[in-house]
Amino acid sequence: MKPYQDEVVTVAVQIEGLRYAVERLEQAASTPDNSVGTYLPLFEALNWIVALDDRIGAIWRPEGKKLGDTWRAKVKNGDVIAGLDWVRNVVHHQWADALRLDPAGHGLYPGEDLFPSDDLFPTHDHAWVWRSINELPDRRARRRRPKSDPSDDPDPGRTAYCSRLIGRPAADTLRDGLESCEWVARLLEPQRLR
Repeated sequence: MKPYQDEVVTVAVQIEGLRYAVERLEQAASTPDNSVGTYLPLFEALNWIVALDDRIGAIWRPEGKKLGDTWRAKVKNGDVIAGLDWVRNVVHHQWADALRLDPAGHGLYPGEDLFPSDDLFPTHDHAWVWRSINELPDRRARRRRPKSDPSDDPDPGRTAYCSRLIGRPAADTLRDGLESCEWVARLLEPQRLR
């Protein structure tokens, strides 16, 4: 399938942008006291994933019809992308309103009974993590359901946000989203993706 074969900015190109931003985010997160340095590639990666979500929904037509946002249901971790799309709409592209900086390291820690080795130390000094529904600034995100029962909300993006994003490092969810987009890109552009 080649619905846009003459275009320069393909899904594969956008995936490279996302992959590069996620790699820079992870590199910056391993540097202590680098919250601004991690936010810059995080913001870029989140915008790449939104662009890919829109692009894939517009061009992927496995049964001959445009899928729109239903493409997410056809891939592993597609619900993560639905959650990202939902929270993006809630905060109106102000990603910092949906995230909080967690100064604790994220990665594998040595147990007290283990002799520490290099591979057991945290991989990141800090992380941007997804806020709870109650911490989101837009009251529309919280108004339909009581705090205690977000799972009854019929909005699949909100449900995905609650179950797959809250409290997780954004870098982890971006890796999940990248995996979903790469899977589709291999179908659309097998010759272009590394």
